[in-house]
Amino acid sequence: MNKDFCVGCDNKSQLTCAIYKIISSIDMNSFLLAEEHKKVDVLVCHNNAQEIKNNHLNIKDNCDECILCQLACSKTPNENLLNEKLENILLSNLDSLNIYFSEMRKDCKIGSQIKSFGNYRQRRIDLVIQKDKTVCLIKVLSDLNKYRFYMDSYNEQIETYNKTFNDYRFHAFMLVKQSVLSTANKNNLNVITITNLINTFGE
Repeated sequence: MNKDFCVGCDNKSQLTCAIYKIISSIDMNSFLLAEEHKKVDVLVCHNNAQEIKNNHLNIKDNCDECILCQLACSKTPNENLLNEKLENILLSNLDSLNIYFSEMRKDCKIGSQIKSFGNYRQRRIDLVIQKDKTVCLIKVLSDLNKYRFYMDSYNEQIETYNKTFNDYRFHAFMLVKQSVLSTANKNNLNVITITNLINTFGE
């Protein structure tokens, strides 16, 4: 990672490398139907390895080079630099996952920890991606043994959403690490990796 990638910003609002605005913790109805959303500020760095001076990002020695700040920067080229370290962070931190997908799929609306409604109002969906009328409900799956439980739960919610939002197409995906993909496939589990989801959603 090039820790000197920052070229400086004209004002604080451009410092998306440090503080990023995301859609989070709203209900599904608002996510799908509201034209505008109140976004929340989240810290990009999971390791407190940043400091800002004169609208310029300085990266401290405790940086673990996950590169998320570089991906979130408003002035660097938008390219997929996913590595194993970053993958681990994204799958353990929903704010970071939201930031990543928001950058990689600017043609989509991204929301994290979206509240279910109806009989499922106490549940939250890890990540929701919407492009036009196609909506993807994503569960970060850390344990393949829980695949059936979460897939059944998400599909039950989709049945409810299909009745309420009958002009939308809903899909459920279990998001896993690249390293467990072959094991999941051998067990006929319909899972997806970050890279595959980035490249194929909405096609």
